[in-house]
Amino acid sequence: MSALDVRGLTVGPVQENTYIVRAGEDATRALLVDPGDEAERIEAALEDLGIDEVEAILLTHCHFDHIGAVAAMARSTGSGSLE
Repeated sequence: MSALDVRGLTVGPVQENTYIVRAGEDATRALLVDPGDEAERIEAALEDLGIDEVEAILLTHCHFDHIGAVAAMARSTGSGSLE
């Protein structure tokens, strides 16, 4: 079994930490944790890592700096229904 690969990005005006978590460096599916801001930057990081699918977006809590890019990321990755 591979070790987890966890990548962090510091985003937004209050420098919130967003994480991309996957099962090993070669995994093409991942979880996104606390996408606080800068959806385009998060999307670019997913692409750079070769992530084809975001299985879920996880939130540790609902402060503005942890949820700012949730809607944009759900739309761009198909990880949630916003209808």
